[in-house]
Amino acid sequence: MDEPVYIFGPVTSFLVWRAAMQGLVDEPYDPTCQPNLAHSHATLRMIRELPMLRSLGDVPIDAIVGQPSRTHECKSIDTIVLKGQLPSGSFKQVGRHAYVCSPELCFALLARGGFDRHLLEVGCELCGTYCLAPNQSGEFFEVSQLLTLDKLQSFLEQLGRRHGIRVARQAASLLQEGSASPRETSLYIVLTIYPRYGGYGLPKPKLNGRLDVSPHSQLALRKGYLKVDLLYTDSQGNAIAVGEYDSASYHFYTKQAQASGVFIDVCKVIADDLRREIIRDEDVDIVTFRKEDTEHFDDFDMKAMRLARLVGAKPLASEGSVRNERIDLFTNIFDTKRWADEHQLLRKMAGYERVIEHPSARKRPSAVGGCGA
Repeated sequence: MDEPVYIFGPVTSFLVWRAAMQGLVDEPYDPTCQPNLAHSHATLRMIRELPMLRSLGDVPIDAIVGQPSRTHECKSIDTIVLKGQLPSGSFKQVGRHAYVCSPELCFALLARGGFDRHLLEVGCELCGTYCLAPNQSGEFFEVSQLLTLDKLQSFLEQLGRRHGIRVARQAASLLQEGSASPRETSLYIVLTIYPRYGGYGLPKPKLNGRLDVSPHSQLALRKGYLKVDLLYTDSQGNAIAVGEYDSASYHFYTKQAQASGVFIDVCKVIADDLRREIIRDEDVDIVTFRKEDTEHFDDFDMKAMRLARLVGAKPLASEGSVRNERIDLFTNIFDTKRWADEHQLLRKMAGYERVIEHPSARKRPSAVGGCGA
């Protein structure tokens, strides 16, 4: 008789990968063989099979099962029903009978709730060089890149017409590798996302792209290039504009900041001023977004429209319904308090508020909603 296996769903799996990137838990590893979905269960034994969960605190538990009847094994565990053959590498092992979704499968399954800016944030984090702290504070750590965009898109193509895959592919087409912070990701999303979702629809820049500089500038830099937050290029790959984000902790010094314990790295301020001067010397226009711009929409909008003109884009003016959509996205994506609800956002992304059918069913699938919370 085959032993039962326990496959954690996209929410728990994503949080495990995030913890592994920070070195809080052991990194999931390649299994000797892929788990059999027909033998997967969703019971509280899952937690005992994965002791590392205890070090992650109060995280939501979700599971993947191969049979609809097993969605009711435990009411406190959300479940997704998956059947059929999945691409090689869909699961990684974390215990004798325990598995998690690969990063690319996490992304695919988190698209089941529909297109959402949070899905883009997850994708940029997976394909970036940072990850958020597990305490939902919005703090982040520098890490090695976990997933490449090519690998993600190749994986999604192998998933056929399963539920949510069209949305996942759409979102993946908007992603870019190389984001080094949540703020860079937020700025990238607002500037790049489709106008109907509140964005400006600018062409995709390179994140932390390399800007080669002249020999004269190399003398000041002591190297031959600069890394810039958002690098926009023409069809020949020549730099035409740069978007930069400057954080308040580095670039604002007020009595309020001093009273709140914000200290200024003067060396970094000087270095960033030099960077901007060199970028302009290279005949490349630069638009700098500061923290105060992310708190006042009209200031941000003015700079976004200026950047759009520099890169040859013609976004709709921020009027009427367009303005309302942009303000809604702007207000939410730059609100640091939203991280306190991230676990619930992840559950919503996975579609656990609705019930779905198997992709091969004749009726159009919606979302899998298992046992609810």
